[in-house]
Amino acid sequence: MTSWPDFVEELKMNFGTIDPTGDAEEDLDHLCMRDNQRILKYNVKFNRLSARVDWGDSALRHRYYKGLPDCIKDVLSQSPNLLPFIS
Repeated sequence: MTSWPDFVEELKMNFGTIDPTGDAEEDLDHLCMRDNQRILKYNVKFNRLSARVDWGDSALRHRYYKGLPDCIKDVLSQSPNLLPFIS
């Protein structure tokens, strides 16, 4: 091995991730729905990751909303009856 990232990748390929929960939390922190992406794809990724973490409903709702694009947040802000469930 000539580099640390290559070594870590080789370990992951042979032994799996070191911290699957931590990896899921990191992925959730960086999950964002792109403007051209369908919300179904975002929901599938979000649900797959959220099943691997031990976060409460409030934290998951906050993270879900934060990952949405502004165009969807704008629509939600015009529907006040939905906001308690998402934000």
